[in-house]
Amino acid sequence: MKEQKAAKEVLKLVCDEIDKLKFSYAHPYYIYYTRPILEAACHDIYEVVDEILMRSPEAIRYKDESGYVVIELAIIYRSEEVYNLIYTIGEHQSVYRMIEDSSKNNMLHLVGRLPHL
Repeated sequence: MKEQKAAKEVLKLVCDEIDKLKFSYAHPYYIYYTRPILEAACHDIYEVVDEILMRSPEAIRYKDESGYVVIELAIIYRSEEVYNLIYTIGEHQSVYRMIEDSSKNNMLHLVGRLPHL
């Protein structure tokens, strides 16, 4: 439990440093959130996704190299906590149903391709 609290503190400190880059014109700060939120979605690391979305709500639309957004990665990798977090945000629920990957598959197609547990 102590390690988890320490990890959350480190996460907040790192995000604080990234947020300082908002005022730097050298690089767009959001590029530093892209890989972490996508990786967190794949590994069901709810706390990282939640922290990034609080600081950068547009991160919900970031895509990986295959064109998948965060909620699609949560489905593909069975990241239940991340999926529930994003889906319960609510404002984009109807949009999620319409999202298609590069092969024109929607979320139901992605779920249907998953092997049985």
